[in-house]
Amino acid sequence: LPLVGSILRVLLYHSEIEENEILQEIHTQSNAGKDVKPKDDQLQALLETTAEFLAEILHTLLKEDVAELVQRQYLTPKMIQAAVSGLLPQFKPALEQLASLLTEAYPQLAEVTRKRLCAGGPGEPEHALQELQEPAEKQP
Repeated sequence: LPLVGSILRVLLYHSEIEENEILQEIHTQSNAGKDVKPKDDQLQALLETTAEFLAEILHTLLKEDVAELVQRQYLTPKMIQAAVSGLLPQFKPALEQLASLLTEAYPQLAEVTRKRLCAGGPGEPEHALQELQEPAEKQP
């Protein structure tokens, strides 16, 4: 389970960096066309491998494993958002599996996961994060 937590953190860190880059890009739009960073192929390969590995792991998890991930705070609302962002669209069945495992123990987290899946991706980062945090606060 710590491995799953580490994989989710990799996706979370990447999504935070990506979000910061988008905000910086919007902020410096007046300098369009200047200082364009080339895409890091090695980082992209690592992210693709990480997403594929996580998708395979999600298919093997049991309901008890998911409950323990949530209890150990390896699976938080932010981590779910990062997983959705990192796994869609190629690994949608793995996310559907996660949502079904969350259904009994953490129905609000499952519902939010399903909403993100139906939206087809991460959507607006701030709105999605707000949506994820609200149900988590209601958890027993």
